[in-house]
Amino acid sequence: MRNNTYKIIGDEDLQKKLLQLKSFGQQLSESDIEELSVEMFLVNIDTKKRKERIKEIKKLGIAQNLQEELRKNILKAIDSRSEISALLDTNIESNEHFYYEQQFSTDFEQVEKKINSCSSSITKSKDIHNFNAYIVRITIGRTSEREEITLSAVTYFASGWKVSCIPSFCWDDTEANIKPYKPEFKIYNYVSFFSMEDGLFISNINHFQTIMNYEERLKEKKIETANALEEHNIISEDGKETLLNIIGNDKTMMKQLASTQRLSHYKKATFSERLYQKIHLEGFGQLEFDDNNVIVVKNDKAYVKEMLTLLQDKRVITLIFENLADVDGNLSQLIPESTS
Repeated sequence: MRNNTYKIIGDEDLQKKLLQLKSFGQQLSESDIEELSVEMFLVNIDTKKRKERIKEIKKLGIAQNLQEELRKNILKAIDSRSEISALLDTNIESNEHFYYEQQFSTDFEQVEKKINSCSSSITKSKDIHNFNAYIVRITIGRTSEREEITLSAVTYFASGWKVSCIPSFCWDDTEANIKPYKPEFKIYNYVSFFSMEDGLFISNINHFQTIMNYEERLKEKKIETANALEEHNIISEDGKETLLNIIGNDKTMMKQLASTQRLSHYKKATFSERLYQKIHLEGFGQLEFDDNNVIVVKNDKAYVKEMLTLLQDKRVITLIFENLADVDGNLSQLIPESTS
């Protein structure tokens, strides 16, 4: 009997994620503002930096009426889209779709760490000019029926936050009087992307890729994972170079390699032996091995795609008809994973 039993999830998994986001929106709309934790963080993003783009994060104290306005904007953004797709190279941006990406292939975990350790706050209005994005973090508390859940809404507006300081007048019975005015900062009516649990729901692909330095991070993970595969004797040094050349700047393949690193099946003691057994001896794939049972990497894109699928353990046999299938999506385990 197999050690692991998996449920195949592709588009169904994305729909489940969308339902979770919609459910959060429903709970958010039904909660009193006093029951929520609503925090706002201002972010300075330096798009010229290739590695560390988050230059500064500061907390902004917000009154309850602003908390309510931010909640309305977030609800509107959640309600505005009814479809979900995986983030791919070929996406054509649509006002009806969220584009889903897992956090591990982005820099968002670094952003969350900075937010959690943020100890400085805005004390003067002039300091707000330095920021070109903000993050609203809303937490719905734990109840007897549900666990605590947090959603972060990221809004990017590229240039520094502009102040509106235009004089205006009001009618006072018989004449117009100048109104006292203070610097005002615009609250934008869109959200660039949401973060909830381990996933990102993207509304504006261009904003997302700019903020998260997405392509650069994937390139870094490509090198890291290829080096790790060589270190664990999964591929040879020559095989590593072939792998890197074949993948190039193909974002879809780089994401598969990033997933390989996250899963890290290749680090398990028996992985190489099991892979060789299933592929070479039992014929469940086309991979070739050298005399030391190291994978031979061929200069062939289809071959490398199969290799990445197998390194992620995403070739399965279906329960009912026992079809051999590759899973383009996540695997949800129904039985705890073997440690070997």
